[in-house]
Amino acid sequence: MIILIALNLFQYQKNIELSEGFPHTISEIKASRETFLGKKVTVEGYLVKTGGEYFLIQSFDLFLVNTPMPEDQYLPMRGLDINKTRDLVGGLIRVKGTIIEDKDQLTLDFDPTTDPFEIDLSKVKFYAYIMEYFEIEIRPFSIFSANYAVLISGGANQANAHSRYWNDLKLVYSILVNNYSYNPDRIIVIYKNGVGEDNDMPVDFSATTTNVATAFQNVAGNITNQQTLFVFTTNHGGGFHPNDPFGNYNYGINDANGDEPEAGYSEAVFGTDFNNDGDLLDMQPAVDEVLNLYYNQLLLDDDLATMLNNINSNRTIVVMEQCFSGGFISDLSGPNRVILTACHEEEFSWAADTEGNFDEFAFHFAEAINTSDMRADSDSDGEISMQEAFNFASQNDSGNEQPQYDDDGDGVGHQQPIPNGGDGPFGDTTYLDT
Repeated sequence: MIILIALNLFQYQKNIELSEGFPHTISEIKASRETFLGKKVTVEGYLVKTGGEYFLIQSFDLFLVNTPMPEDQYLPMRGLDINKTRDLVGGLIRVKGTIIEDKDQLTLDFDPTTDPFEIDLSKVKFYAYIMEYFEIEIRPFSIFSANYAVLISGGANQANAHSRYWNDLKLVYSILVNNYSYNPDRIIVIYKNGVGEDNDMPVDFSATTTNVATAFQNVAGNITNQQTLFVFTTNHGGGFHPNDPFGNYNYGINDANGDEPEAGYSEAVFGTDFNNDGDLLDMQPAVDEVLNLYYNQLLLDDDLATMLNNINSNRTIVVMEQCFSGGFISDLSGPNRVILTACHEEEFSWAADTEGNFDEFAFHFAEAINTSDMRADSDSDGEISMQEAFNFASQNDSGNEQPQYDDDGDGVGHQQPIPNGGDGPFGDTTYLDT
């Protein structure tokens, strides 16, 4: 059902008449910059709010998937009032406005006093809570654990730094502090531009490659072989998706040192013209998986492996939410390490579907390790091992993703139930407070 939103939604008393003709798509506007710049046009897209700004996006799935939106699929929008449009977020809207240039990118300038606005409420896939930041009380203990943690979320850039990534970090942070007595001074938070979304969790560094290296160097210089290192990453990731529904396929970096397990991807085998040259005769090179930082910087799997290899901890636990995170296992796997990922190496990971403004796997992992809810304690010993946490998170993960687990150092991940394929024994004795 298409509902015409009268201007009194914005406290204006004017009738709305949409311009004639079918609205332009975002990709059409982006492809013909000079044609549309300065012109008033009607545009259709899903309304979302991310990075503190409103955007129109061509497919709502682009907002839910943990890989950056292609630039030709979103359009910043100016002129909306958050207090008057909050309940419209997630709706498919048709809006008239002027295409302007703002911050070196095309933007739709909407004037509620003159411009028409429609929303198809039957297409609302999400509700206002997708904009909300999670609130929780942080209660540090007076006696602290000796362990260290590094929590990372970049977001790529303002358009892709979704609010759920802050929530993922803060949920995990709160459990480390409240449930496992981690010392906030030994938790390094690396986030976006270095500025937190609230004052509940301190941010130590902006998410750049230099700062990530500095953080792990700091850990390496202080941790001992009697202490555990916990690493949690969320936001976007890159790799190769041979069945990409968006048609982009390569979100990673072509492998330069030959360490990736795949030799490459045959266009003929997949029946897909990966490089769009009109034939099926080519090979797509194997790719390195990446974690998106901020300012469009990337952290390669090889580089993160080097950083972790310089740290002499007792045990290292790595939990990764981003798309293609399973591809990090072959690089990070090693002795005394447990690696849990939201998906395999050729797969997207997704936002939570019903649990609120979080990511699906990250939320259920946090559920698992929350000692006030011991459902993950399958052996009823009063502790949550990493094997138990993975099994619980995987069993409750309803996203279109296949979480992976490795703890035997062979670089090969396995799905639940763990034990599986040699993985399980080490993680069964590995705890966040080990």
